[in-house]
Amino acid sequence: MLFAFGLTFLIPAVAAGNHYHVVTGDAARLGTSSALVRLVGGIYKPFVSSDPYSAPEPPDLVDAIAPFASSTLKALLSAQQQCEIKSQGECGLNWDVVVDGQDWEIPEAPHLVSTVIASDRIDVLSSFTSLGHPIAVRYIFRRKADGWRLDDIRGSSSDGKFENWSLRRMLTQSLGGH
Repeated sequence: MLFAFGLTFLIPAVAAGNHYHVVTGDAARLGTSSALVRLVGGIYKPFVSSDPYSAPEPPDLVDAIAPFASSTLKALLSAQQQCEIKSQGECGLNWDVVVDGQDWEIPEAPHLVSTVIASDRIDVLSSFTSLGHPIAVRYIFRRKADGWRLDDIRGSSSDGKFENWSLRRMLTQSLGGH
């Protein structure tokens, strides 16, 4: 079932209870936006549990996003992994950007909003509650020669209006510009 309200679409979430994913922007990109919303929703599946003690261990960040990352972001993530191997531990990132923290307890699937920013950019905002606090993480997708690719992940205020951090910027700074 698909509900249309102007250029905003509500798509019932897959296995997300009564939550709806909201897609806004150019109606011609509805299929692409919907696919990107489902992709981001899939990232959160291992993190969502009503019983955090029985939840499976989520995948490594690189494993979770590398398959659909842009070449630039993929190179930064690879450099991050190599740095961790060389230093035998943490290097640059010491927290999980997907949940915007080191610890999490996400009892319900995130509310996902997709917005077409430009003909070559679609953002997916993931809003959820973790450990009782509102969290918002923005996924920036760009159209590349090989299709839509994740180009950055940014932490946002809980209302999604301003940026707190950028994965690309943090990796570039911590890795010395790799």
